[in-house]
Amino acid sequence: MSYPVAAIRQAIREVLEGTTGSVRTVTAGKFLSGVFEGQTDLQQRSRALRKTADPENPEWVHRFDVRLGRMTNHESTPVAAIGNHRIVSLPVTISVTTHTQARILDDRRDEVLALINSDLDTAVQALTWPGNLTQTFAAVATNIVSGLMLGPEGNGYPSLEVTEEDWEKSLIRSLLGGSVLLVVTQPS
Repeated sequence: MSYPVAAIRQAIREVLEGTTGSVRTVTAGKFLSGVFEGQTDLQQRSRALRKTADPENPEWVHRFDVRLGRMTNHESTPVAAIGNHRIVSLPVTISVTTHTQARILDDRRDEVLALINSDLDTAVQALTWPGNLTQTFAAVATNIVSGLMLGPEGNGYPSLEVTEEDWEKSLIRSLLGGSVLLVVTQPS
């Protein structure tokens, strides 16, 4: 079985970093990869510190990581898939870390969270636009059906939630959850 894991991750990174996409793109530099599970809070905060969140000047950088889950046959693939390809569903989780200013006043909390959610919604719109995930910038095919991200288990729209507000450490963590359908080639 063959599917291009590196190309899938790269295409998602490129759309989020604003280097690819045809419609509903993300502003270049708004999202950068490089913060991932296993790093300490200090490491994550220092990497996300390139620009800090300021509600009066919302030019911050969200740091993210792309994780791919366990692929399963999609319902459109027959049980006895004897052909040269099949369709599979591949879960995609994008964890996002945003560094906020050192002290957020209570009356600014809602404003900061609204700005973060707005940026995350823009990212989801770019990931779900048909064709934006078809290939990498270097023209490596991803085999993603329709070149877009779907909701969890291939249904609906990707989920988006702020999972942790750590105002003491100045970190807001969010998750984008969804999946992609892939055409996987099989030996003849």
